[in-house]
Amino acid sequence: MKKIKYLVITMIMVVSLSLAGLYYDVAARSPNASAPCLGSAGSYSVLGFSEVTNSGPTTLGGSIGVWSGSSISGLADIVVGGATNQGDSIAQQAQADASAAVGSISGQANTGGTLGALDSLTLVPGVYDMGSGLLSSGVLTLDGDGVYLFRTSSDLTSSGSVQLINGAQACNVYWFIATQANLTGGSFVGTIIAGSGIVFGTGVSLDGRALAIGGPVTLLSNTITGPSCASAARLPDNPQPEYSATPTLLSAVNRVNSVTGLPGTGGAPLKSDSSPWTLYLIIGGFCAIGLVSAFISHRLNHRIQ
Repeated sequence: MKKIKYLVITMIMVVSLSLAGLYYDVAARSPNASAPCLGSAGSYSVLGFSEVTNSGPTTLGGSIGVWSGSSISGLADIVVGGATNQGDSIAQQAQADASAAVGSISGQANTGGTLGALDSLTLVPGVYDMGSGLLSSGVLTLDGDGVYLFRTSSDLTSSGSVQLINGAQACNVYWFIATQANLTGGSFVGTIIAGSGIVFGTGVSLDGRALAIGGPVTLLSNTITGPSCASAARLPDNPQPEYSATPTLLSAVNRVNSVTGLPGTGGAPLKSDSSPWTLYLIIGGFCAIGLVSAFISHRLNHRIQ
């Protein structure tokens, strides 16, 4: 009888620890950020609200549009890779879709803390907040495959550059600028959604999109391509959470520890964190099965004796 008891206790412990490890691993691999759906705005390289102005030769990989205004000055000097929509219903819908994406970006929990100046930072995927964003002549490095969301409460000013390493892709980088984005020099990466306008300096390049849901977009001999994405299977405008079939807890810890240059503000937990009630029920079920099996076995042995 003692052997049966020991066997049941061992079985319960093994099952409990295995399920607990499985739950913890899945929780550790929950996504830190989700890409917003851009809808029809996703096909635009440049989308202005009041107007779009251009001076000098500018090249766009996608469409150009404006709504509620209708003016695109300097259009003859722009090489447009997609459509041109000036004050029409198509541009109006793109504006509506871009504005809706702001709600998705704003509603996500902060997972990366609050940033100051972006120069010389190395960041992993997540949701980051800033007051006024500043990238001077330095380099911001984005490290690893995943979604990056940056949110400012005022302007963004950048004359530096953004570097992508270890699977980071421009199609997974998003910036919501509450007021105006000023790209005064260098090269920039990601989809920019700005509340009161986007201003490009001479020769600035962008691997992404410039979407102004308020105010104008000002171009000055610029190149806007992409946003580039190494894998055709990833669709940034209709994302699906990705999970690995292999344990990634250790790698996840190492990646978090690789973030450098951040202030000690910490980050917020995922909104989906909750108590694993399903796990408790499963463990309880296995315990009940084990106890019933032990009781039946004991009764059979008693009858035989």
